[in-house]
Amino acid sequence: SRTLVTFRFDEFIKGGNMNRIIFVLLVALSVKSFAETSMPAMASQFGLIAQDPAKVVEAWDKYINSDCKVLDYAGGVTLTSHLFNGKSPWTHSIGFFYPTYEAWEGLIKELSQCKGIQELRSVLREHAQPATQVITKPIYIGGAEGPHPVSMNYEIVLTNEKAYIEAWKQLMESEMEGVSYSAHRIVFGADKTVTHILNIGAPSYGKLMEAVDSIQEKPAMAQFSKMANQWRSVTSISMGTTVKSWQ
Repeated sequence: SRTLVTFRFDEFIKGGNMNRIIFVLLVALSVKSFAETSMPAMASQFGLIAQDPAKVVEAWDKYINSDCKVLDYAGGVTLTSHLFNGKSPWTHSIGFFYPTYEAWEGLIKELSQCKGIQELRSVLREHAQPATQVITKPIYIGGAEGPHPVSMNYEIVLTNEKAYIEAWKQLMESEMEGVSYSAHRIVFGADKTVTHILNIGAPSYGKLMEAVDSIQEKPAMAQFSKMANQWRSVTSISMGTTVKSWQ
């Protein structure tokens, strides 16, 4: 029989306490390819500081294809490298996207008995440091189809989710072309500095910058900002790029 186990990324790597560092959930670049007709039920995200990125990427790749059968449960997995993220020391994050809550629980059970996770743990202990972990709920996904390996990511605090997301959705759908966009509620791991994360994904750095430049000049953006400021405060804006995705 299988035993349900809890999973903490800090204990998973080092067995010690986690020094929490806010990281950005980079899912705009992968969720559009998850399923064009549906949205993941949830995602689990782990941030880390990689001392040897090549070994860390190799270890995750081996784990995804191990006896842990990760892709039997997760509809998609994305490893992201973080760029231009201010003073935050994290370097990478990995996101697991689940079609159902039962799929997430199934993977947790699988981890209690597979050998692949033991090998991953050994590599990460030596070559990475845990940063943070959150569970999120995708609440809106739209825009152009991917792949969109480059993303602009906003960590925000919302006081009125329904009104803000509806206004943001209208802005994105009316003014943004050639990019994908998504909004996510942090279910577990939120604090006073971040409750939601927004993403804009693009096929290249140039296309991302063009989209950002273009929308800043639109009257709709000024109207949105004036209205949104009553419900939102921005904690950080950063950039990321996909290292590898598994489907």
